Amino acid sequence: MGSSRRVSAGHGIFPVTLDKGVLYDDNMSSYTISYKSNNNVVYSCKYHAVWCPKYRRGVLVHGVDARLKDIIQSVCTESRAELLKLEVMPEHVHLLVEVDPQYGKCPTKSFLV
Repeated sequence: MGSSRRVSAGHGIFPVTLDKGVLYDDNMSSYTISYKSNNNVVYSCKYHAVWCPKYRRGVLVHGVDARLKDIIQSVCTESRAELLKLEVMPEHVHLLVEVDPQYGKCPTKSFLV
């Protein structure tokens, strides 16, 4: 069990395929991690953020969820982050974002604070 990597000189995306034994989910036969690059570094910098309203009340319904998705999408676009996955439930939000490491932390952190 191992991984196969393909890396070349220059800029771009570098796919890495992991074997089934490496993964935590048995339902997936393989998973590809895409590496990106800029002038200085090859990276795959992803942030998984989960947050919920006070007392985990189900207030993210009846249009609030759609508006929240629009706001998060615009924040990610403005901060040059790639929104990989977004799921808004009535009492919590899951967010998976990929950012360039030269810009620091998750772009939605300033939105959340």
